[in-house]
Amino acid sequence: MTLKVGDKLPSIYLYNSNKERKNLEDMIKGKTIIAFLPGAYTDVCTEEICKLESHLADLEQLQSNVIGITTDSPYVLHEWGSINQITFPLMSDFDKTCIQKFGSEFRNLGGLEGYICANRSIYIVDSKKTITYVWHAPNPGVQPNYEDIIEHLNS
Repeated sequence: MTLKVGDKLPSIYLYNSNKERKNLEDMIKGKTIIAFLPGAYTDVCTEEICKLESHLADLEQLQSNVIGITTDSPYVLHEWGSINQITFPLMSDFDKTCIQKFGSEFRNLGGLEGYICANRSIYIVDSKKTITYVWHAPNPGVQPNYEDIIEHLNS
């Protein structure tokens, strides 16, 4: 199943970097960017979380926020977020339930047969928890167009 524009956000529980179980629906405050990331500590993912962090002031002016989701463990996300001074929540989908519900799975990353992680994807959800924007990377090395995301939040 792939979630698309107009769909409601499903109820999904994830763990934050402090090992606290949270319902994704409860984390939505205004317009929210949900960024799926293939893997912590990879160059492209680290660049993406740092770019999103650098846009937080702009996003706050738009009454928007960010949630990052990977299939990495909460322990890994805690360190990765600390090292990169990330202030938005990084959530662990270690059981891959979330990426399956969103249709954001990537298989065989880096040629590792059978390895499943999140595909680099962006979903924007409004305050009514309706998906208003979807972008999936054609491959994990492609970052989202941050200007398109800001433009959509402005609309």
